[in-house]
Amino acid sequence: MDGFVHEDDEVYKKDLKREKDLEKLGYKIVRYNNQWVYKDIQSIWWGIVEECKKRAEELKRK
Repeated sequence: MDGFVHEDDEVYKKDLKREKDLEKLGYKIVRYNNQWVYKDIQSIWWGIVEECKKRAEELKRK
């Protein structure tokens, strides 16, 4: 979840670097805005489920 702290340029830069490092290790980062999570958690949950399905298919092809 991304909150207001991610609006800070330095935090944003650190997040991008960490995200790239994690992606090199095979992780996929999916970000959700706090407000969206609080307003529509069910859509967030289904979004995560769909991302997991996509990732599982990608890994099967490797």
